[in-house]
Parts: sequence; C-alpha cells; structure tokens
Amino acid sequence: MATQLQLRRGTTSETGSFTGAVGEVTVDTTKDTLVVHDGSTAGGHEVAKNDGSNMTAIDVGDNVQLKMGASDDLQIFHNGNTSFISEQGTGDLYIGASNNIVLMNAAFNQNKLLATTDGALKLYFNGSTKLATTTSGVDVTGTIIADDEIKVTAASGYGRMEVGGPSGAFVDLKSPDSDDYDLRIKTTGTGGEIDTASGEFVIKRGSAPKLSTTSSGVDVTGTATMDGLTVNSGNLNFMGGTNDAQYIKFGDTGDDDIGSILYYHGNNNMVFTTNTSEAMRIDASQNVSIPNGDLVTTGVIRANGGIDNLTGTLTLNGRNTGQILFQSGGNTKMTMGTDGSLTPIGGVYLGGTAAANKLDDYEEGTWTPAFTFGTSGSVTYTTQTGTYRKVGSLVFVSIAFTIASVSSPTGAVTINNLPFASGSDSNFGAMTIGQVRSLVTARPDLAIYSSPSSATLAFSTQASNAGFSEFQGSDLQAGTVFFISGCYISA
Repeated sequence: MATQLQLRRGTTSETGSFTGAVGEVTVDTTKDTLVVHDGSTAGGHEVAKNDGSNMTAIDVGDNVQLKMGASDDLQIFHNGNTSFISEQGTGDLYIGASNNIVLMNAAFNQNKLLATTDGALKLYFNGSTKLATTTSGVDVTGTIIADDEIKVTAASGYGRMEVGGPSGAFVDLKSPDSDDYDLRIKTTGTGGEIDTASGEFVIKRGSAPKLSTTSSGVDVTGTATMDGLTVNSGNLNFMGGTNDAQYIKFGDTGDDDIGSILYYHGNNNMVFTTNTSEAMRIDASQNVSIPNGDLVTTGVIRANGGIDNLTGTLTLNGRNTGQILFQSGGNTKMTMGTDGSLTPIGGVYLGGTAAANKLDDYEEGTWTPAFTFGTSGSVTYTTQTGTYRKVGSLVFVSIAFTIASVSSPTGAVTINNLPFASGSDSNFGAMTIGQVRSLVTARPDLAIYSSPSSATLAFSTQASNAGFSEFQGSDLQAGTVFFISGCYISA
C-alpha cells in the first residue's frame, strides 16, 4: 500500500492568516486548493484549479505569451503598448457568438463593430453607424470616397446605381477634386438636368462628336430624327459653305424624299419640290417661278414686281366675301365679284393714261319720265317708261309715252326726272323722236334736246328761218304717243 502524505490544512479563513515557511504547501479545505507559501506572505499564494473556478484574474507580464495548441498556434500577449491575438498555424481564427459579437471601446460604452446573428453587421464611427449590411446589400450613412473606381456588376439583368434625397439628387464629376463641379447630373424630382460649370457638353458616338452645347444653343453633327420640332421665340438656322446645298426633306416610311425645301448657296436659289419634282423656285432676285403646275390660292396674292411668263393657270378664289381685290400701296383699286364682274375704283384708262383716256363710270337702269307744263296742267299715262345706260359722262336714254288723259295743259312742254343732271357743257344734247302720233296739231319740225345743268328735256318747233318756238301743252291729247331716244353729257 502506498504511503499517505497529509499536509497542514485549514479553512480559507484559517489559511488566510497563516504565514508558512518558504516552499511550504498547505491545503485550503474550503476551496479544495493548494497554497504555496514564501515565508513572509500571510495566506500564501493559491494555486489555480484545473477549471480555474477559484481565479478572478490571471496576471501575465508584458511580452509573456499565452500559447494554446500542440504547436502553440494561438498566441495572446501584450508587448507593453499593444495587445495581440495571433493565429500562427495554418488554420483560421474563428470568433463566434450565439447572439452578437461586439467590439467596443475600453469603457464598454461605445460600439465599434456589431455583428448580429442572422442580422446586420454594423460599423461605427464615434458611436454612429456608418455602414450596415442589409438583406439586399449595404446601407452607407455619409460619404463614400474611393481612390480608384466603384464598380456595379449585376449577377443577372441590369446593374444599377440609385441616388436620391428629399429634395432630389445630383452626381458631380470634377477635376481636380477641389472643384465644386465640372459636370453635374441633377434632378429635383420633376425631370432632370445636365449642367457644365464652364465649357461645353458633348455627346459622342465612337469618339466622334454628335451633339455639343454652345453659348447660343446646341450643335448637331449628322442627322437629327425627331417626331416634332417647336422653336419658341428663336431662329432655326442652317449653315453651309459658299457652294453648299442644304435641304429640309419630307418623307414617309416608304420614301425619305417625297418633298423638300432646298437652298443652294451657289446661286442663292430656293427650290420647293413635291412628289420628287420641282414645284416652285425663288431666285436671287426674289422672282418666283412655278414650272410645272398651276398657282391656285384662296388667300391673297401680292406681286410687287409683277407676274411674268405665266404659262400655267392663275386661279384666284376670293376671301371671305368671295371678292378678289386688286390693291396698290395697300389701297383697293379694283374688285372682282363672285359673278366675274370687275369694279375698278377710280376708273379705267383706255388707249392711254391721260385724263382724256379715263373711263370712270358705267351704269344702266330704268327711270320714270314725266311731262310737265310751263304754267299748269296734268297728265295720266297708259305707258310711261324710261331706260338709261351711262358710260363715263355720256348718258343714253330711251322714253316711251302713251297719254291716257290731259287736264288743262298750259305753257311749254318739258320732260322731267332725267336719271342724271346734264353738265354745263352738254351743249344742248339732241334727242331723236323715233315716233310721235296723235298730236292736236301735226308738228313735223318738232325737236327735243337737253338743257345744260338740268334734269330736263325741252321741245321746240321751228317758227321761222331765224328762230324757234316752244312746244305747247295744248298740242297733247288722249292717245298721243312718243318714242324718244338720244344721248347727253352728264355733269
């Protein structure tokens, strides 16, 4: 049987007040631990249990390494300034927790890193979250600064980058970085804008410029295809070389050149084409030619320089009222009615432009002639008609009378109510009595004429070779017939 060794022993209280000899070992029966004494320290030095349950701290000096593993793979130590946890083997270093892994400051009152099981990983700056993982990626609070590039690569579909804020968003491109911006892409929630702090914005295709901004607008190189074009309070300019030809073309899905407007700088001609053929040309002298068709308009044609060499048909349809107006200096000189009638304003010159060649009036109509007597009397009529035709100042009248009755005719007979008063220079315009019947006394020498500056025709008979006498009302009776016609000069 082995030899039994019993050491001095006591409770924690008893051991704590005992000072053993140098190298003496005692037993703390309360803790079931060994105590090593040094000959001077009351209570000695307690030896750690295998499970460390009797320890509150392990004091290890600077640069003293706590090594674990068969090959000392895991090492923990402090070098006097910095603490280290080092995996020196070929494996990995795992730090795990069933809930959270938290890196904090020395006071344990401010997070530096928080890793939540089945949740986010958060990085902090001065206690504030700056980056957090999410189910779809990462959420960054603040500014991302990359010294090279940021790549967005989608596993499938489209890669995308979204920038947004309560007031809108913008992306600044600049060089150097100290600039506010050189190019800014911006939105305020309704549309967007691209802005250059200075210089021009250029869109290229294959390194070739296609659209460039300028101080006055945009410059397009190539063809601009659009559904519509509106120019508000500005100009649409086409610039070319000295001998260039420039087009505005109109087409459809079947043909891109059905019609066009062409300006040729070589001779300064503007040409309009329809159905691929020239329809109208305006030359450098502003002459207009229509080589193949007719000029048909329902509006106003103004040709200050005249219309020359018209080989087609000029068809004019009146505006609104149906009239066609011929104007000069903004004043109407002649109108053409819907019935084709021409109404010159101020007359027509025939055979010349002198006053003597001017025909300024034409009119025709009816009027009612009437017998009057120098003293008294009245007449009723079976027939009492008159017509007239006025050409310039020359008036042609015709008269037909058949008297039904005459009452007390006394004095010279006249015919009144001429349609126009005679002029002062009418020189007693003579009339022709085509037929007269049933006078009381036959008057083969009866004559009729117009009096100057009046609307009256007077009768006379030849009294002698030297004079004449007035035709008296007493020569008229029931059944008397007169057919009279002739001309006089109106006022």
